Amino acid sequence: MRSSAVQFRGPKQVVEAYMVNDMAGWSIWPTARDMMFAYEGGDMDEGASLLRQTITRLREGGSEAAYTLKVYDDLKKNTKITTATPASRSFQFGLYELEGDDTPYQKRQLSTMGALERRFEVMQDQFMTKVLRKMDEDEKREAEPEKPGGLAGILNGFLDHPGVKEALISKVMGWVGNLMAPGSPRPVPAQVAGLEGESPAVVSPEQYKKLEQAISILAKADPEIGDHLLSLALIARDNPKKYAMALTFL
Repeated sequence: MRSSAVQFRGPKQVVEAYMVNDMAGWSIWPTARDMMFAYEGGDMDEGASLLRQTITRLREGGSEAAYTLKVYDDLKKNTKITTATPASRSFQFGLYELEGDDTPYQKRQLSTMGALERRFEVMQDQFMTKVLRKMDEDEKREAEPEKPGGLAGILNGFLDHPGVKEALISKVMGWVGNLMAPGSPRPVPAQVAGLEGESPAVVSPEQYKKLEQAISILAKADPEIGDHLLSLALIARDNPKKYAMALTFL
């Protein structure tokens, strides 16, 4: 029988309905053919107390099934209620109230669902935190000016010396002019002039040839090659460790 097909729910309603009938003897039936408990006495108060205790014990099992309560009028002394004893009246009841009185099984389900919901909320918060952090990082990245790459990026990251442009123009532009002018002679000096006040550096013919090739290539690729090369040279002179670090990018 469906648990919804009941007239009374919970110990309080069942005991009150029992008292209204004013018939002391009672029996509880889980099915139409099986009797579970019975009271054969003639005291209504005692019968009500035992009925309340019986229903309370049944509730501990967590059953959501419907039960039938049968009551008996004028039971003879020492009469035992059996499946063949005719009942005077009967009604169906449930062990738990309709709202706010969950079975142990329902409580476990609610507890599990609550834990799952809390876990989902935590996961949702973590996910949204990651999304917002990613959006914030993307906005900051878009707001930052794009840094030049390659050799120019390396040099711009390390170099910032006042007066570099003027010094480079006076020392390097002559080389670039000779390289760019058709038919210009290209002497191979044994020394390279340094900055003002510095002694010239000795460069092998092989390295000097490579230096000319490098300047020729860079002059076409980098409009500010003079600035960059002189800045790199100053780093090599003033901060050898930083210069060595820059070389690791090549």
